[in-house]
Amino acid sequence: MEPSNDPKAELRKLAEEKWHEYEMNVKKLGQHDPQRLIHELEVHQIELELQNEELQLAKQELDESREKYFDLYDLAPVGYLTLTESGIICHANLTAAKMLGVERKKLENKLFYRFICSADQDTYYLKHNQLVTSGERQQFDLRLKRNDNTLFWAQIITVLSWKKEGIYENRVIISDISEQKHAEEQKDMLVKAIKYTADCIAIADKDSKFIFINDSFCKTYGFREKELIGKPFELIRSENNPPEVIADLFSDLSEKGSWHGEVLNKRKDGSEFPVSLSVAQIVNEKGERYATVGITRDISEDIKKDSILKETNTELVKLNAEKDKFFSIIAHDLKSPFTGFLGISELLADENNEYTPEEIREFSGTLKHSAENLYKLLNNLLDWALLQKGSFSFSPQKLSLSKIVSENIEQINSRAIQKKITIQSEVPANQNVFADEKMINSVFRNLLSNAVKFTPVNGKVTIRSKTVSHDRIEVSVQDTGVGISQQDVGRLFRIDEKVSSPGTDGEPSTGLGLVLVKEFIGKHGGQIWVENDPDGHREGNLTTGKAGGSTFSFSLPAKRKSN
Repeated sequence: MEPSNDPKAELRKLAEEKWHEYEMNVKKLGQHDPQRLIHELEVHQIELELQNEELQLAKQELDESREKYFDLYDLAPVGYLTLTESGIICHANLTAAKMLGVERKKLENKLFYRFICSADQDTYYLKHNQLVTSGERQQFDLRLKRNDNTLFWAQIITVLSWKKEGIYENRVIISDISEQKHAEEQKDMLVKAIKYTADCIAIADKDSKFIFINDSFCKTYGFREKELIGKPFELIRSENNPPEVIADLFSDLSEKGSWHGEVLNKRKDGSEFPVSLSVAQIVNEKGERYATVGITRDISEDIKKDSILKETNTELVKLNAEKDKFFSIIAHDLKSPFTGFLGISELLADENNEYTPEEIREFSGTLKHSAENLYKLLNNLLDWALLQKGSFSFSPQKLSLSKIVSENIEQINSRAIQKKITIQSEVPANQNVFADEKMINSVFRNLLSNAVKFTPVNGKVTIRSKTVSHDRIEVSVQDTGVGISQQDVGRLFRIDEKVSSPGTDGEPSTGLGLVLVKEFIGKHGGQIWVENDPDGHREGNLTTGKAGGSTFSFSLPAKRKSN
């Protein structure tokens, strides 16, 4: 008789066999001792009750085990997959299904490689082959693809489980490490940013010894990394820092945990340089300092740029003042000669005038004098404009100083004769200078014109020169004029200060000539200065505070400057 496939029928058959055996035993016992039979029945009843209790306990333990299995397997924080040899998913826990965004029932019988990012499939196959070949557990990272095609980073652990007849299953553990990967990427980005930033970054431990320095730090300070790691911060700090700055640094670090300012640091070669320093303490949860980070930046170039900027601003202020002066001269001083021209022209143009030849000659002289002043003013304005543009050519050459002086005396002499002023040159005939002819002529023309202008009738103007060194000549133009007030002496050569007054015969003055003189002398590398009655022999005007006459002195090169 073939065994039945019905579990209930099998169980009934087994029970009947047991009962038959039990019945035979009872019959045997009943023939000899009924009392013993009753005892056996009672004992058997107790055994059945104990067995029932054991079965109930086993069932309870089985239920608890099933619940634990559900908690440990299905609700585990990692995904579990069981794959066939061909990579088909045959078992999956709920966590794996949730990770991949697929219902567990729909996940089973799917090929696992379909959930692997195409760019990482080679990694998976390589590790799978190593698993099968070596039998050793494999661990690696790759990107898995959810059902909605979004990707996440996963850590994969694979182990082999061998079954009968050489068949194996591949058990896969999946951990979502997206946040960890993101943190690693952020950390890597931060490390690279710190390592390669242009600022110098250093970290010291609680004992103020270097534990990290970036590339810029090594480059700026001239140290190799191994030369500083483990060494104290003081190795790069200059001893020339003001004590109050260092005291403020440590005070703020102690009280506020950070400090920012400028200090002097030093390189490996001992050279010092200014840096902008930002330093902060790093503390743990208890507020205890375990590290200090410092960021420095070489500000040497910044300081130079600030200095240049200040100089440029100063120069701009000066140029603005010069521009204002220039327009003031054009608006006021240039207008004066034309007023004279127009006035005399109207008188001469009047048809009813009955001027005598003497009066007409006087008018003509006034017109000529105004024209000369206008011509001189226009020349000075043109020269000044060319200087400001940098268009004034400078071609120094060997010149006879006595010849230059004589030519300029000749040009101004007619005006001196009108005022009965004597102009005398005491310049040696063999005295030479190395100068630009046009510029040096302008210097003498302006100084002699001013000397005649501010010297009264019967006065005297003297030009002298002397050798002060092997390559330097000193020239002076001395007059017996009205002198210059002490207040005006320091303002004479400035374009932004208007220092002008009429001459002793009412001649107009702009003050621009002396500005040009100073520029031209400076172009030659010389200096110019003025003294009032240096010999103390001429009588001054005590009511005005002016001395008796002035002496303008300046220096010029005697020969070409050697390179």
